[in-house]
Amino acid sequence: MAQQSIANSPSNSSQPSDLSASSTSHGHNGAIAEFVEGKRWADLLNLTQSMISKNVSDPNAYYWRGVAYFQLRRPIPSVQAFRAAEKLGLDNPALHEALGLAYYDLNQFALFEEQMKTASHQDPKNFAPAYYLGLYRLSIQSDVGGALEYFRGAVQLNSSDWKSAYQEGYCLELSGSTAQARDSYLRSIRLVEENRQPFGWPYQGMARIDANRSLKEALQYAKKAVELEPDEPSHHFTLAKIYEQSGDISAGIKEARIASLQEPNHAAARYLLFRLYRKAGNAASADAELKQFQTLNAVYGPE
Repeated sequence: MAQQSIANSPSNSSQPSDLSASSTSHGHNGAIAEFVEGKRWADLLNLTQSMISKNVSDPNAYYWRGVAYFQLRRPIPSVQAFRAAEKLGLDNPALHEALGLAYYDLNQFALFEEQMKTASHQDPKNFAPAYYLGLYRLSIQSDVGGALEYFRGAVQLNSSDWKSAYQEGYCLELSGSTAQARDSYLRSIRLVEENRQPFGWPYQGMARIDANRSLKEALQYAKKAVELEPDEPSHHFTLAKIYEQSGDISAGIKEARIASLQEPNHAAARYLLFRLYRKAGNAASADAELKQFQTLNAVYGPE
């Protein structure tokens, strides 16, 4: 099953900042807030350069420089900026959390864990480090039990976060605790709808669970996941599988093709297309998809 990237941050975490820590950054609070709100990361980067040129010892300027680089997918200068802020005396949960995420992007997982645990120690009420550590345990270490413990901790710290509730449900589903997983998914869905968020993952989870219980309900959940996040290939893949189970082969082919176009190396989508084309009596297309599946398996290994 496809999973979220750790780059997807918790839904209700406040934007990490300590804008009042120095007089230099205080004078730029309005511009910083505007650039962060508008996700204008290049503009934020340019602003921090101006801030540093005026006061090379301002730790907040380096902190926001690190944020800008991180959002621009440049983890190496991001780490360098965060470390510069740290050397200049900045020591707060926001810095350690941000530095940890930059280390994660560089596959420096031991340093990632260290920074997240420091952030959690400095602010025990902040759920975000537990959420990130849970994603790490699940996606990198394949430690479902350890991940579930972290996600439960995140939910306890912030019961209104839909992403933590979803991840708790996903781990419960992987553990075979379907009834509990269903409860977590439904709680996540309630939060998503209350906050009007484009987050389709708990709907996908409910579609998987209900596929063995009620195909009609499973189909509605799968369609909702696609509606909320049409660019997520795993949502289309799940919907295609539900269509196959319900006997709508043409609709299944359409969704599986979308999934394979969005993620060309999605071997399972290729195999699903092979199966669907064979059921549709299209031997040529079925053979072509089977060859694609076999090639992907040979190159990347089974999913």
